[in-house]
Amino acid sequence: MDPEQGGSPHTIITIVQKDQKSPDSNAWRVGLTANGGRERITTLHDPWHDEQYDTLVRYLRETGRLLWHRSNYEDGAVLSDLHQQVKSYANELWTALGLLYDLNQGTSRHCEIVIREDESDRTSHRQRSIHSLQWEILEIPDLIDDPARRRYTIKILRQVGYLSATGIPVDATGPSYDRTIAVPEPLLEVHRDRTRSYKILLVIARKLFREGGDDISGGGDWNPDSDRLDNDAHFAQVPLMKIQQDFTPRIDHRGINKLWIDIVRPGSVDELRSHLQRRSKQRVFFNLVHFDLHGVIDRDTTAARKAEYKLRFTASALRPGLGHHEISTAGKVALVLAEHRIEYVVVNACWSGWPREGAYANFCRRLLKEGRYIRSVAGLWAVGGEVLVCDYLDHFYTSLLKERMDFDAAVQAARAKLRDPTRWPRQQQPQQQQQQQFFDDFNCIQFTRYPLGSIIAQKPRFQRFLSQLTGSKQTLSPPALTPASLSLSRSGSSQRSAYATPGQVMRLELLHLHLELHLTRSRILYAYDEASQVEKMIDDIKALAGLWLRTNFVSNVYIYHAKDFQRSSDVPREELPGPREARGLAKAAHIVLRMHTAIDARGPGVPEGAGRNVVPNLQESFKGLKTDENYIILVGSSQASWFRNGLDRASGIKVWAKGVCPWNYGNRDLGLRHTDYGVVAHEADVLGTPY
Repeated sequence: MDPEQGGSPHTIITIVQKDQKSPDSNAWRVGLTANGGRERITTLHDPWHDEQYDTLVRYLRETGRLLWHRSNYEDGAVLSDLHQQVKSYANELWTALGLLYDLNQGTSRHCEIVIREDESDRTSHRQRSIHSLQWEILEIPDLIDDPARRRYTIKILRQVGYLSATGIPVDATGPSYDRTIAVPEPLLEVHRDRTRSYKILLVIARKLFREGGDDISGGGDWNPDSDRLDNDAHFAQVPLMKIQQDFTPRIDHRGINKLWIDIVRPGSVDELRSHLQRRSKQRVFFNLVHFDLHGVIDRDTTAARKAEYKLRFTASALRPGLGHHEISTAGKVALVLAEHRIEYVVVNACWSGWPREGAYANFCRRLLKEGRYIRSVAGLWAVGGEVLVCDYLDHFYTSLLKERMDFDAAVQAARAKLRDPTRWPRQQQPQQQQQQQFFDDFNCIQFTRYPLGSIIAQKPRFQRFLSQLTGSKQTLSPPALTPASLSLSRSGSSQRSAYATPGQVMRLELLHLHLELHLTRSRILYAYDEASQVEKMIDDIKALAGLWLRTNFVSNVYIYHAKDFQRSSDVPREELPGPREARGLAKAAHIVLRMHTAIDARGPGVPEGAGRNVVPNLQESFKGLKTDENYIILVGSSQASWFRNGLDRASGIKVWAKGVCPWNYGNRDLGLRHTDYGVVAHEADVLGTPY
């Protein structure tokens, strides 16, 4: 029965796992209730064995390749065969569910299936639980042959309840909101009060260096036949900043934007902790933390753990050694998040929600357990291609922030939107009478702490969501962003120009993360381009600086022209426009343009020796700046060796010059070999030397 016509708005089936004696068994004793009725104890069997689940993983890989290659995809027969095997699994799981409960008993067309496991410390290492089944696949009606399935809108919600050794729930209440103490505002409070701002912290990490220390600052396209997403860094940044741009006209009386975005630079655990600590002192608290990085299941670990999931972060600026990466477990990350009472977490890393190798291999579950105050964690069940990740995050944040859905409902809504048949390219197979549709939305899953954080207790919001799915005449939120609106490159290569024109959002690339890494470590950076594309580089750096303002990296950006320093240290400067509410972690970024033409200035009307005055006047102009509050970018076209020699010629400012980190914009394949210029050796001098 439709919720708008009275009666039961939806059926809630709760499947709770009971104690299991055999950790390797593919059958579980479960307790089943419908709409809070009497519990019935029965047995649930896994329809497949371990090796058969590889079929689901291969299917996700092939759908990712199809979305990437589009019309150039040539393995249609392989994908069609895998699709039939996935349908077989969906039907077997549907049959297993039907043996537990007959949906025809109810009168509702809307059913939510809650998968719940109450985990104590004594049972936390078991290999299998009912969460190891791929429940989200039941949301896809086209995969199930039973005609009765099409009568229902099914939503899956995974819950885990954690108990301590004494049987006391582990912080099941989540963060309580008290305006007199410094704790985050709950997300639901921000949903209800439109005068408040959403605050999201984004952690981006990519592999920036090859083994041996060489940069890979943009070299190589993303390989759709592997798990790597190393070419770009915009998967979460673009949809978030597009929504922020849509929110820009809605400024409250204090001049505060409705969506506050911070990006941790560089993306390390140490910097994450430092960032949260600095913001908490400013009474800025985040509703959600998003990790946009890579992870791996480490199977070479202790016998007790068997397998453990680990995330790869960028090495912190607080640690020695430029270009190294650090591996972190869920426990280390969760301690940082628990200290600052983070409510919700998104992890768009492959395998972060993989449930078939024990609790330690499931990063989302470990984060939920160790995070204490975390209500829900969203991740990927297995490997996720770039197009899936971009589309999913686009739909998720649209549902969460613009349509103001609960976190778990937003994940479910994003999965539903991913089933749009227009996402899939038409295959060139004349023997097929109609276009075949594939599905990858079941890869996007979430785990919720029991009993809070669930959409079950939020009946009005769930009814609103159901009415949207069932074609209600209720006014909907603005249309979701389409993949085309994100300007994704489906050909496998990035768009080089990232200048943000009105109505567009700059896409972060590996090259930009590389620049930020050098800048945060050295504070002074010489950006050059041997390919004679200085003007293009200048536009790119200006666009990046504009992004810094919108993500609160710096409060102000000042632009200087190096030729003005030929005559004086007191020169005019241009200030880039930015949000008036910007509260950057650093005071300002100072960008000096066209250093090469100013230092090597010659010709009619140019005083003799004018180039030698540039660097002394620069130093005089910047000598009052505090190192920990400012960044300096010097822009030129000649290579770094010219820059050092030029500084040697310019009144002997060698001490200041050795602290400048050279960064190559043009060479995207090899980048900079750090040993060429001794950057590492002088890093300590930079941080301790006044300008």
